[in-house]
Amino acid sequence: MAAEASKPRSVRNWRAGAASGLISCSVWPGKKDPYPAGQAKAMDTLNANGAEIARFLAGANPNLPEPTLLSLLTGHVAHHATQIRQIMASDSKGEAATWDAMQKHMDTVADALAAGIAKQFPDQAH
Repeated sequence: MAAEASKPRSVRNWRAGAASGLISCSVWPGKKDPYPAGQAKAMDTLNANGAEIARFLAGANPNLPEPTLLSLLTGHVAHHATQIRQIMASDSKGEAATWDAMQKHMDTVADALAAGIAKQFPDQAH
């Protein structure tokens, strides 16, 4: 608890926002959904969290354009939503394909972040 409290406020908020959104998504029923408002709220929470992260990173590094980061993070959220729906529908084949796409997408996110950081600090990049 103390380690979490020592982190910058925004980092704690991002983690809480992501966790809250994913927990909300994880209780979505499978094919018949009686909770459309809950799903919409969960997606709003996750997308707002991604927008805050994109804004922060773009402000910290001029080589990381906010619209690009937002697009990457929105894609990440969409993958999670798809994965959760597939798990709830017992679609293991579809979920496996989504998981593969998620891993490739996170490589793209990591590459974009690394390129922006390397450009910002060229003397430290090797």
